[in-house]
Formats: sequence, structure tokens, C-alpha cells
Amino acid sequence: WFIDKYLMFSLITFKVLSSRRIYTIVLLLFAAKLAAQTSSKSLYPKIGTDPHFVIEECAIFIKNHPNDTSIEYMRYARLKAMAQYKLLNYEESKEGFGKLLELAKTQKLTQWEAVLLSDLGAYYNSRGYNGLAMEYYNKSLAVKDELGDLRGAAVVYNNVGIIYDLEKKKKKGITYYKKALKLRLENNYTGASEVYCNLAYIYLSMDKLDSAIYFRNELLELIDYENPNIEFVINLQELQALILYKKTKYSEAKTVLHKAIGYVNEVGYAEKAGVLHKILCEIEIEEKHYSAALLNGMEALAIGEKTGGLKLQASSAKLIHKALDKLGQFEGSVQYLKKYNTITDSIKNFDKIKFVEEQQIRFELNEKKKEIKLSQVKIAELVVKDNKNSWIKVGLLGLLLIVVLISVYFGIRYKKALNQKLENEFKLEENSKQLFEKRQELQSELESKSKEISTFSLSLSKKNDLILKLKEEMSSLQSSLSSKDDKTRVEKIFKDFKRSEERWEGIKRTIDIVDHQFAGKVKTDFPQLTDTDLRICTLIRLSLIHI
Repeated sequence: WFIDKYLMFSLITFKVLSSRRIYTIVLLLFAAKLAAQTSSKSLYPKIGTDPHFVIEECAIFIKNHPNDTSIEYMRYARLKAMAQYKLLNYEESKEGFGKLLELAKTQKLTQWEAVLLSDLGAYYNSRGYNGLAMEYYNKSLAVKDELGDLRGAAVVYNNVGIIYDLEKKKKKGITYYKKALKLRLENNYTGASEVYCNLAYIYLSMDKLDSAIYFRNELLELIDYENPNIEFVINLQELQALILYKKTKYSEAKTVLHKAIGYVNEVGYAEKAGVLHKILCEIEIEEKHYSAALLNGMEALAIGEKTGGLKLQASSAKLIHKALDKLGQFEGSVQYLKKYNTITDSIKNFDKIKFVEEQQIRFELNEKKKEIKLSQVKIAELVVKDNKNSWIKVGLLGLLLIVVLISVYFGIRYKKALNQKLENEFKLEENSKQLFEKRQELQSELESKSKEISTFSLSLSKKNDLILKLKEEMSSLQSSLSSKDDKTRVEKIFKDFKRSEERWEGIKRTIDIVDHQFAGKVKTDFPQLTDTDLRICTLIRLSLIHI
């Protein structure tokens, strides 16, 4: 992941900086990284041709990724298990497939689970445990049907057909082969050539030559002559040789078989070489070339003993017995007949042993399933217990959260109330300040008016005193006046005196407003005072207010 991000960042950075040389280097590194990611796919074709190389490459990758559980790791581990099987390292192969299956189940990789179930089915099939193989194939089919994996289902159908073919249930075998072929042709999947080959073989074994030739011809149309797959070519040549053999075209059949043996020796496919030598032995016996038949029979037997193929050993021993008998070597013929019987008995015993082993494997698998179920029950109990504890924890956390929310809520309310109080106090202070300023303003205005009144009143008082004196004088003079105009002027003066009295009443009312009913209070308290005395008191009061 880090390498991916680093390379991508470098790629973008150097592209922006327009450093072409460094940009090219980083691009090449990125391409090398991508090539390394797809290298596992390039190893698949080499399983049949160079399984040792495949194991070495896979071992290097697995060593460098000890705790890896990625898809790429699983690809390499599966390749290693497949190559181990090719080299007849059956236990290592089985162990590899088993570990991968557990890993796929743990990580819930359903697609991989289906593939590995099919791999284990193929393993048990090739080892002769047909019952176990069918069980694994059926499990794989169930998963593939659930996933809608038609390609995978086609592979399993073909493998089930092989099992029925080996058990000599030819019709069932053909049914499953045709199911596999139909899926592959309808969906343009690869692998149709393998199914055509299997169908041709099964029809040959049933002596239905026309059907075998038909499927052989369909097979020929699929071959890639520019880049042929060696294993595919070998199987095709074997099929071609068998058809020619059935047609009694022995020389042509032998030519094809010799070519096939050359390819087999080139890739080291020993088991197939033994089968081809056995067919050559049969053809040489038909042509009465007993010495050549003996050589091919011996070669097939040696390969059978090397690979552990009991059926190949039995059929080869029987052919050798036949060839020696025709050559007149009766002692050797009897010896190989005994060997044939011994091997046949071994096969029967082997089948019994296989049956016992199969039952033992079933028992072990069932025990393992029980252990897994028990583990699952314990895990479920722990999960339930943990869930209860989790619910308690959740409840406590919820309660704590409620307390916190309530605290926050009341905190917010208190803060809002405090802010409102401060705001009201501030407004009150502002209002008080405004009222104070207004009062000061009114007080100043009142003092100004009082001063004006006082000044005016003093001035008026002086004038009034003077006017009183003049009034007294005018009253004494009015009686002595004879002229009408003079009397008119005197009356006018008296009217002015009257206006002056009215002004004094106005001053008196103003003082009463300033000092509520001052004159009335003084008159009530001191009824003996004259009007002049009241005026003097009023003037004194005006002076005090002004002061």
C-alpha cells in the first residue's frame, strides 16, 4: 500500500515539475510493481511444465509475506499446493488446500471457499476417494449456485463427470460433461477443449467411435496452432492415437504416440508417458510385434511403479504376460501373470483400505466440524456475555450523557438568565443615568427660572414700593385737581397700579408652584400678617430658593 501511494505521489509530482527523466523512471517502477502484482497469474501455465519453478517462486513470495492474508497471498499459496500435487507430494498439497479453505472461511471469501472446495474434491478424486470427492464437489456447487458462478459450476460439473467415468457410470458421466460443455459454450468460457476431450474419451471407452470422432473434430477447431498448450496437445495426440487404434490404423497411431511421448518427456509428465507406452504395447501386440510390445510394456510398468499407479502397473503386467507368452517365454509369462494377480489383489485391498481411510477421514472431518461448532457455541456465549456487558456500558454511557446534557441545558439557561439580568441592570443603570441627567437638566432649568423670578421679583418689589408712594401722593393730589385731563391721567396711572397688582398675583402663583402653597401656609400659620408682610415673606423665600 505504501509503495503504491509513494509511486503514485512521485508520478504526479514529477509530472507537475516536468522532470521527464525522473518521471520516466518512476513510471517504469510503477510498471514493475504492476508486473509483480500479476506475476502469480503467469505461473499457472507453468504448473504442468515446471512445477519445481512454481514452488520456488511461491515459497519466496510466502516467505516475504509471513502474516499476509491478501488475495495475492492466497493465489500463491494455491499455486504452491497445485504444484505440490503435480509432483505427487500429496500430503503437502492437501495441507495447503485445507489451510487456505480455513482462511477463506475466516475472512468470509465465499468465492475462494467454492474454488478451494473444488480443489479438495479434485485432490480426493485423483487419490481414489471418490465419495469424499463427490461431497466436496457438491459443497462447491452449492456455493457457486448461491454466488451465480457459472464458470466455476462448469468446472465442477466436468470434475463430477470424471468421477462417474472412473466409476464406470458412463451415462451419468456424459450428462455432467454435457452440462459443463453447455455452460462453457453459452458463456464463452475457456476450458471447452477439456470437456470435448473427456467426452471423446468416454465415448471411445463405450466403443462409440462416431461420437468420439465428432468431439475430437470439435476439439481440433479450438487448438491455437501459434501458441499451443503442451498438455492440451499431448491429450489431443493421445485421443487421436486411440481413434486410429480403434480404426486399426496401427502405424499412424504409433506415429502419433511417439510424437506425444516426445512432448511428455520434454515436460516431464511421467504418468502420461506410462499411459502412452501402455497404448503402444497394445498396438504392438495387435501387430504381433511382441518384442516391441515387451519393451513398451516394461517401460509402462516401470513408470507405474515409480508414480504409484497400481492400475497402470496391473494393465502393463498383463500386457507383458501376453507378449512373453506369444514369444514362448512361459516362465516369464507366468511370473508376470502372478504379478498381475498380486497387483489386482492389491488394488482390491487398496480399494478396501481407501474405503477405510475414507471413513476415517469422514470421521476426522466430522470431529473437526463438532470442534468448530463447539468453538462457535463458546464464541456465541462469549459474544452474548460481551453484549450484556456492552449493554450495561451503553446504559451507563447513556446515563452519563443524559447527565451531561441536563448539566449543559441548565448551564445554558443559567447563563442566559445571568446575561438577561446583567442586561436589565445595564438598562436600569442607563435609565437611571438618563433620569439623573434629565433631573439635573430640569434642576438647572428650574434654578435658572428661579433666578429670573427672584431678579424680576426684587426689581418689581422696588418698583412696587415706589409706585405705592406715588399712589399715596397721587391720591392726595387727585382731590386738588380741577382739570379733566389731569384726572384722566391720574386714573390711567391707577389702572397701571392695578396691572402691577395682577403681576404680583402671577408671581405669587409661580412661587406656590415652586414651593407648594407657600403663601397660604404662611397666612394660616400667621394670620396677623398683612398683605405687605406676606409679600416680604415671599420675596425672602424667593431669595432663599435662588441661593
